[in-house]
Amino acid sequence: MNVCRLTPAEVFASLDTAAAGLDDAVAARRAAEYGPNRVARARVEPWWLRLAREFTHFFAVILWVAAALSAFAEWRDPGQGMARVAIALVVVILVSGVFSFWQEFRVERTLAALARLLPTDVKVGRTRRASSPAPRTVTI
Repeated sequence: MNVCRLTPAEVFASLDTAAAGLDDAVAARRAAEYGPNRVARARVEPWWLRLAREFTHFFAVILWVAAALSAFAEWRDPGQGMARVAIALVVVILVSGVFSFWQEFRVERTLAALARLLPTDVKVGRTRRASSPAPRTVTI
């Protein structure tokens, strides 16, 4: 449903509400039917698992294979400079993984800080009177 294209009367009809708000009985019924009006929090992965993922995604695995092949080539035929290639590839993987992890970590901290700035209380209409109930009791 594209609510922004509806008239106010159509919105009220589609949501089974009114401009005056819900009466207490309807609000209690909806709370019993739908549960508390909360935004579910996403499960947070441990930091070490996120760091490990930075070193095991598809492109990193290709680089790990290339580093292993370079090391094998150096072992098989020493003096060709393949050891330097293998070391350079491992350094690239490590630097890229740590940098990506750090950026993602900072973004998550910033988003968490922004989420803490969001208001946690609301004013709701209940049969033509405004109230500020506890978040666990709000039904829209």
